[in-house]
Amino acid sequence: ALGNKPTNLRKIGVTMENTSGQGGLTEVPDEIKKWNWGAFFLNWIWGLGNQTYIALLCFIPIVNIVMTFVLGVKGSEWAWQNKRWENIEHFKSVQKKWAYWGVGIFILCILFILINAIPKYVDLQNKANRTARDVSVVRIRTEVVIYYAETAMNEIKGDLHFPSKITGDLFDDGIVPASDFGGYTWSYDSRTHTVITN
Repeated sequence: ALGNKPTNLRKIGVTMENTSGQGGLTEVPDEIKKWNWGAFFLNWIWGLGNQTYIALLCFIPIVNIVMTFVLGVKGSEWAWQNKRWENIEHFKSVQKKWAYWGVGIFILCILFILINAIPKYVDLQNKANRTARDVSVVRIRTEVVIYYAETAMNEIKGDLHFPSKITGDLFDDGIVPASDFGGYTWSYDSRTHTVITN
């Protein structure tokens, strides 16, 4: 009768014709026209395993970016058309395994990148900190030399003041030691951030 919904032949036990492996003009069952994670993550490897050799376009730079998503969208249809399958259930079962492998390898790659990237990032941070520290040390030593030169000329004694926590940390850590410097001895007062000359 008009207006009735299409009958689901699978529910009433009617076996649909297996059209797999018959080429690009083959009709593809609607239930397998879904996103294919295996094709998306494993692209050309998946293509070889599913006789979908268009996936080899992933070897072409720039094209591979687009092709990865095309495989995700069209992969299931192409795999059905290009390779013979026992039935729809067999096809879905195999593609699910490809998806598990694809996601698993993707996660492992991300972990590998992170494991290698974190130490490099920490090393870059340490180098940046050492560079900043070295610049501060040079500045401090320069100011001390200038101070002593001016003191010798003017015969005025006083203490150098460094209102910087970074400077204080340099002294506290012993990076800029309280030592004899050009015939003068000096020390650092962490409470007042002051270089005390003796």
